Amino acid sequence: MFDSADPPTTVFEVAPNSTDGEIFWIYEIDNPSEFFEGCESQQEASDRLIDSKRSPDEQIETCGYSLVLDSPEDPPSTKSGNPPEKSIVIEVLKGRENDQQHEFYEVENPIDTFGESWGNTTAMYTALEKDSIQPILEYDNVSLIFQRSYGSL
Repeated sequence: MFDSADPPTTVFEVAPNSTDGEIFWIYEIDNPSEFFEGCESQQEASDRLIDSKRSPDEQIETCGYSLVLDSPEDPPSTKSGNPPEKSIVIEVLKGRENDQQHEFYEVENPIDTFGESWGNTTAMYTALEKDSIQPILEYDNVSLIFQRSYGSL
């Protein structure tokens, strides 16, 4: 699955949280070929991560929205309604599938920041830039993303 020459990598475990949004458990794996030795599939790698009982290096519990940029083949966002009244974390994905950067932005007042742009990927990202909101976390070396169901960990 990983070659001994592979650089350190990042692994995301993602699950819905008990309200609206997702929880991200983020692991920095320094030597992925050693850590995932013998794993032939993503499921085996996921099981290895769970079995290791390793604590995440970062955890984001309120990720409420993902913006996918630079991918014209992605369908337009179908999120309807209004922005939430409480603060949320927005995940922004930039670049193509094999060279994607993940950024997480904490938005204290989504109504003021997004207003009418809620649900429009480009307009929401422009609103983040306009308000000079900087990412709280950035990753450009994510190799594996495991999706979990709520309560599975």
